[in-house]
Amino acid sequence: MKSKVQANLIFAIKLAVAGTLIYMLFHFGQLKVESLLSLFTPKTIFISLLLLGLNHVLLNWRWYWLLRCRDFKIPSSQTFALYLIGIFFNHALPSSVGGDVVKAYYLAREQRSRRMEAVLSVLLDRILGLYSMLVMALIAVTVDARFVLSHPEIRAMATLTLFLSIAISLSFV
Repeated sequence: MKSKVQANLIFAIKLAVAGTLIYMLFHFGQLKVESLLSLFTPKTIFISLLLLGLNHVLLNWRWYWLLRCRDFKIPSSQTFALYLIGIFFNHALPSSVGGDVVKAYYLAREQRSRRMEAVLSVLLDRILGLYSMLVMALIAVTVDARFVLSHPEIRAMATLTLFLSIAISLSFV
């Protein structure tokens, strides 16, 4: 019972901090409602929803093929359902890995003889997601390298991203 109270308290603190920050942004004129509303055009909403849907399909496809490579006989509709359950729990639980835990649990429950492989597929999918983000960040750095090199903080983050990408690439090899 104590952990539930702690979780609720942490959630309340996060909510209060976020609310305070948003209030301060509005109060000091850093966030204008008019500029936000100008973003909500039918075209931007349509494009956003289209890209969001495509993103979910591609992420499910990656996990589906990871499972297929290990000879799991699971239809893509079932992996998509598990993927969406994972997305829901990522948003509903206080941590960002809760959905992965739920996804791994349901898959391991169905695959009793191959539980470890099922759980590892979720972990590997998460690692591949991190690797993809690092590669995209490196591509963004190369697009505007002059800007990155002129800002020491950003240059440090770009260097860290490069080293992490190399380390993960070497671990894949």
